[in-house]
Amino acid sequence: MPVITAATTKAVTSGGLAPTDVEPELKRRRGRPSASAVPAALDADLLLMAFKTFAELGYEGASIRDLTRRLGVSHNLIHSRFGSKENLWRKAVDHCLTETTLIYTGIYAEEFADEADRLRALVMNFTEWMSVNTHIVRLVTTEGSRESWRLDYLHDNYIMPYHRLLDQLLKRIALQHNTRVIDSAAFQILLVHGIGGFYALSPLTQRLMRATKTTDKKVGDETELFANLLLGSVFVEK
Repeated sequence: MPVITAATTKAVTSGGLAPTDVEPELKRRRGRPSASAVPAALDADLLLMAFKTFAELGYEGASIRDLTRRLGVSHNLIHSRFGSKENLWRKAVDHCLTETTLIYTGIYAEEFADEADRLRALVMNFTEWMSVNTHIVRLVTTEGSRESWRLDYLHDNYIMPYHRLLDQLLKRIALQHNTRVIDSAAFQILLVHGIGGFYALSPLTQRLMRATKTTDKKVGDETELFANLLLGSVFVEK
């Protein structure tokens, strides 16, 4: 069975997906900067901060003024570098979710003696990744609550490719272990928005922990528990 190591955790949190409590420092100089004032190397920081702004305020709620203030750049730079608010949203989404794709496709490419071990590795890695990237869960939750071109973009480019691989994996497990086939849509929702919601709703989670006298625990310590709870639904006899 694959083991989550420090190297795995580092891979999950690297490559432009910084923990949510670490914000890049973008200091704005006096006057209006030109389009070349921000080095291309800082595009990753700009896109991450833009993504977090969209996740917090929503697409409609995040004005260009909000974006420029948080990014520490001028309206002119946003226009010159990204063209429009819509294009900035797309680029921010691609920047963050491409890293997600690399994580789970890497697991599907690995060799496993049992497909159940692959699913366990997928769930545990994804859970650890969500615990430090709650802004992604927030944005997908917000956009998933209404029909829009943004939901179409997320669905077609990121959600469905993940869903197809997961669906095939669950079917292979059912054949291999002679168990009933789990609904892949339900499993995906429970994984991303169930477990992900635990981390994305951190203030509420902390209150519940205090109410149940589990204040000695930290949000992020539940990877094994969540994995076992979710995986327990898979191995049910026909």
